[in-house]
Amino acid sequence: MNTDRVEDLLTWFASSGLETLEISDASGAITLRAPRSVAPVAAPLPLLQASAPTTGDHPVLSPLFGVCYLAPHPDAPPFVSVGSRIKAGDPVCVIEAMKVMNTVTAPIAGTVTRIHASDGTEVEEGTVLFDIAPEAVS
Repeated sequence: MNTDRVEDLLTWFASSGLETLEISDASGAITLRAPRSVAPVAAPLPLLQASAPTTGDHPVLSPLFGVCYLAPHPDAPPFVSVGSRIKAGDPVCVIEAMKVMNTVTAPIAGTVTRIHASDGTEVEEGTVLFDIAPEAVS
C-alpha cells in the first residue's frame, strides 16, 4: 500500500466512529483500531450489592469485556431463560472478545431468577449477567 493511501485511511478512520478497520490488497494488509477510553466500572458493584444480599440470589458475573450472546448462534434458542433449572457448569451465555467465543457457565446449581444482560450488547468485566436462586440443600 502506498503511504498516501494509508494517510487517507487514517484521516477517514479517525472521523468514522469505527472501532476497527481491516483492509488488504495485493501489496499488503493493514488493521486500524481506535483507542478505547477507559471509564470507571462502578455500576456493577452497586447492582451486585443491591440484588444478591437482598434476594439471596447468586449473581453470575461477566469474566471479561466483550459482546454478550444469550444463545449459541442466531437461530438457536437462548441457553437459559427466567425459571430455567441449571446445574453448576451449564452454559448460560457466550462472551465474544477479540473474535473469540468464551462460554460463561453457571457457578452453582439452581434456578435462573433474572437475566440482566441483553443479547448482542457489550458488557464490562464484573457486570452482573444473571441471578441464580441456589438449589436447596437437603
